[in-house]
Amino acid sequence: MTAPNDPSPEVSIDPSDPRWVEDILDRARKRAEESRRPAAAPAAPAAPPAALAPASIAAPASIASPAPITPAPIMAAPLAPENPRPRPNPRPGTDTNPWASLDEPTAATAPATGSMVDAHATRLVATLDSPAPDDPATDVDAVESTTMDRRVRGWLEWGGVILGALLVAFVIRAVLFQAFYIPSESMESTLQVKDRILVNKLSYKLHDVHRGDIVVFEKPPGETSKINDLIKRVVALPGETLEQQGNDIYIDLGSGPQKLTESYIKDPQDIGQPIGWVQGCANPSTERNKCTIPAGHVWVMGDNRGHSHDSRVFGPIDEDLIVGRAFVKVWPLNKIGFL
Repeated sequence: MTAPNDPSPEVSIDPSDPRWVEDILDRARKRAEESRRPAAAPAAPAAPPAALAPASIAAPASIASPAPITPAPIMAAPLAPENPRPRPNPRPGTDTNPWASLDEPTAATAPATGSMVDAHATRLVATLDSPAPDDPATDVDAVESTTMDRRVRGWLEWGGVILGALLVAFVIRAVLFQAFYIPSESMESTLQVKDRILVNKLSYKLHDVHRGDIVVFEKPPGETSKINDLIKRVVALPGETLEQQGNDIYIDLGSGPQKLTESYIKDPQDIGQPIGWVQGCANPSTERNKCTIPAGHVWVMGDNRGHSHDSRVFGPIDEDLIVGRAFVKVWPLNKIGFL
């Protein structure tokens, strides 16, 4: 029942009724349409009623009890401003429930009075009517540009790694170490054919050549071999006199000849060519089987004396021709070790 003085009361709908939400959405759409229309001229104030019943007039006798007071209708939220700021459509994986934040009103969407539900319904209508902006993550050109940048960075990184590795290898080969392989049997049984060795190129910049060192040196003048780099063992040093007696080598350091112990020789009985007379020795050419090593030179011979082309043919070699000292065998793997 409604009050007698209320000419057009609103029908209240139970919130449990499904039409409750539809009614709210319908009213919100009407308010949004009215907000887009041009404002009408203000209406003239209504004339006061001709006569008002005195406040002291009693109620008719037929009314036995005062009429029940109908609850005030739900107040509508203030009209949304024109051209509301569009909200982007929610992305996949986000909460799309428009009622999820009813308990978190903001100054822009929650009025001081009225229904919070109507305010959120207005916001929902504005969201549904607004177009979704472009998502840059789905832009094909942006994706292709990002992919191309990654490829370029990858190429530059790999190029830098390769260039750095080549530079390090060049520095190591030019200054520190160099690999060689054995082409002949002249150093058997210490080194076999096709063995690989590493040569330390800094050794003789730090100290002098020592007797017994295995050295790699450039082909000396007068050597007819087609190999540019040779490998032999140092037998006599500058200022020493080398002499061969039978199958043995004697070294005279100034106090008389002393027999040289050579445990590395493959076959002590196979001495091959005797020392004889060779060019480059400091002693007179009339002396046979002897050679005094001049300053800055060394005498080199192969461990396989019967199959070695060495100082017995081309004489002492200049120390400046020495590339470095062979210090480790790296191939084959089962024979890796220091020399």
